Amino acid sequence: MTGMADDGQVALGQWRWPARLDAVPVARQAVMTMLDGAQARNLALSDIALAVSEGLTNAVLHAYPADRCDGTISVAVELTSDVVIVVIGDDGRGVRPRADSPGLGMGMSIMAAVTDRLVVESGVGGGTVLRLRFRRSAAAV
Repeated sequence: MTGMADDGQVALGQWRWPARLDAVPVARQAVMTMLDGAQARNLALSDIALAVSEGLTNAVLHAYPADRCDGTISVAVELTSDVVIVVIGDDGRGVRPRADSPGLGMGMSIMAAVTDRLVVESGVGGGTVLRLRFRRSAAAV
């Protein structure tokens, strides 16, 4: 999907995958390929790749009960002259603590550290949306 939004944002792409760990690298590559194709300059691409991986992994591991295998994850990318916005979503149970949670719980901290802004929205009926903003910088490689 590509097109110009009213606020000058260009929607570069929007995708959905089954909520499985093997979809995470595929999704990350789709985002990076899209940014490369859009010639998105002056961005810390390694930070974007890291944050996308963390956000998607969190969705796969934490959004769904262990016995549910029909969930989905989604990613959308928007580009402006100043920023890239990556929106990661799931249709799971929302942000909740989980006693059987795998991992060390560092995903949100990592995403917050490498983004210009991180917004977490939990839907009333479930699901979580992460909005990751990355500012373009003359110093970014």
